[in-house]
Amino acid sequence: MSFEVVYQSVLDFFGKTLDKPNGQIILLEKDEDGWIVEYEVLEDFEYTQKFAKNDILAVYTINLDSNLKVTNFQRSRLLERGSVFPE
Repeated sequence: MSFEVVYQSVLDFFGKTLDKPNGQIILLEKDEDGWIVEYEVLEDFEYTQKFAKNDILAVYTINLDSNLKVTNFQRSRLLERGSVFPE
């Protein structure tokens, strides 16, 4: 399975299923069970207005099996735009 096919599958999942089409993939990694992907996206305007002064970036971690079926996804981090990822 090529990276391009996995990449497009993840973009389709976030765009169609979660209505978050304007993010970017920041990690795409093959493992023994399939693929691990991290997807970064701006959170909704209403969420940002309620909880933060600046734009909020969310990072979602998604696991896919070898057939590109989503087996798990979760929002793994939230941070204000311009802040540094914690180590």
